[in-house]
Amino acid sequence: MSTTSPAYQSAFRLYELGQLTQAEVSLRSAIQRSPKDADLAALMGAVLRDLGQADRAIHFCQRAVTLDPTRSIYLTNLGETLLSFNLLDRAEHALRDAIRLNPAEYSARISLAMALIKRHASSEALALLEQAIPLRPDLSEALTNAALLLCDMARAADAISLLRARRAQSPGDAMIDRTLADVLNYADADRAESFDAHVRYARALEASTLADRATLGPPPPARDPEKILTLAFLSPDFREHSVAFFIEGLFRHLDRSRVRVIALDAGGSADTTTTRLSALCDQHLDVASLSDLDLARLVRARHVDILIDLAGLTHKNRLRAMALRAAPVQCTYLGYPNTTGVSVIDARIVDAITDPTPADATTTSADAFCTERLIRLAPPGGMHAYTPPADLPPVSPLPEGTPVLGSFNMLSKVSPRTLDTWSAVLRRVENATLVLKAKALADESVRAFITHQFHSRGIDPARLTLLGPTPTIAEHLAIYRRLWLALDTMPYNGVTTTCESLVMGVPVVTLLGTRHAERTAASILTSANHPEWIARSADEYAEIAARLVADRAALSRTRTALRGDLLASPLCDTAAHARRFESALRALWRHACKAGGS
Repeated sequence: MSTTSPAYQSAFRLYELGQLTQAEVSLRSAIQRSPKDADLAALMGAVLRDLGQADRAIHFCQRAVTLDPTRSIYLTNLGETLLSFNLLDRAEHALRDAIRLNPAEYSARISLAMALIKRHASSEALALLEQAIPLRPDLSEALTNAALLLCDMARAADAISLLRARRAQSPGDAMIDRTLADVLNYADADRAESFDAHVRYARALEASTLADRATLGPPPPARDPEKILTLAFLSPDFREHSVAFFIEGLFRHLDRSRVRVIALDAGGSADTTTTRLSALCDQHLDVASLSDLDLARLVRARHVDILIDLAGLTHKNRLRAMALRAAPVQCTYLGYPNTTGVSVIDARIVDAITDPTPADATTTSADAFCTERLIRLAPPGGMHAYTPPADLPPVSPLPEGTPVLGSFNMLSKVSPRTLDTWSAVLRRVENATLVLKAKALADESVRAFITHQFHSRGIDPARLTLLGPTPTIAEHLAIYRRLWLALDTMPYNGVTTTCESLVMGVPVVTLLGTRHAERTAASILTSANHPEWIARSADEYAEIAARLVADRAALSRTRTALRGDLLASPLCDTAAHARRFESALRALWRHACKAGGS
């Protein structure tokens, strides 16, 4: 039996449609009839992998390799399955074997690069992706992955150049548009270009749903404006992730006499954070293995009134299910700093600082660059409400010695303008040192690149301390004890890192920009009652930093008081935030009921 056999083709069609259980049943029968067919075993391994059945998936993938060790695709399939269950050593071994067997094996290079990224070996991963690109010039996966990795290595400009060049060759490639839209968030790019990329991707996404939308039909209309609302939050990040720090308070405090809360978990992996969040919901459903159509059907079956996306264009998002118009009202919140571009997502929940109104003459209206209606949460407080980790290390006294500045943001947020601004601060505060901490800095060549960037700006590398990741959040937070002051990034601000700094007693200096991504820290600092740390220019940024570290006594007093002040501020008043959030959703629902003619 071959891949052209009716049994294989039937099972493969079910697999492609996301009908995994039916595919498994079909394959089980076919394998009983043809137990030595390697193609059937390999496909069964892929189906079981997507169903999350690790042991059985690995067994069938290995069985395919044993049945026919001459085909690199089986080793690739085995490696990808091992990688999906985070068995990195075994995955790397299988994928390297696949490449040795067939140097032209495209998918193996991509998957091996993903395994190396998990080991923080960014440079080798990038080399593999660059080697893969010419192997299949008709495919964009290697190129888009390379662009995302370049961005993670503080090379967003290189990533954008790569994507723009490919887009000129392949203007209809939706994955290029999606990746370009994402990467442009990290660069000082034209807002119109960013908006256009988001809309292009969304239009292609929506076009791909036409058949499924016809099958699903329209959602039930919104009718009763005062009913108990069923809210479904859709995210791959109900785990130890930044999203959890800002969603936990909502789950805990939303009024259950007025709303029900369902968590739709698209992540496919669970940890102790998942367990804690699940306990705060009326229902927690694992939807990672569902097709987009089946996910939309589930939303309908659970009578969801408002479906809330928490991922935007980030990894493992389910925007395609949203594009099916799964619920009567749909909105996006928290997890992405830009429009989704999806026409059937009705609203985006923000605040008046992250996204100024048309009446605010100080900057261009954010409304012009969103397909969604912007819902600005009413003050006090902004769009974020922070729940600190339970195991917070104590705030330590201000360290002795010379000032230590720092940033623990992802390196993708460290733009050339950020480097220019930080270098200006270091020139202004001549005896200060700078600590940077990011996953990408575990790679020696990335550390060398960052060191060179500062050296080219006249900063002695001896003034830098570059740190990779730590195993636990508690260990990560403990490193804030070294810092006198945290420096924010631009044009993509820190969000979780800004809150972490504050709760560890470390002030944060930020530069107010024009777009959502470069205004979130200003929103957070305003909610934390410290708008005096918000600069309006690069010169003012350096001035604020220099002024703070110059008065050691005042900075020491701030450090001692900051955590308590923060916990008492609107930023950590999750109960009040939940009331404002719920009020905004109720208004959105009433508007939908009115529009529906009820």
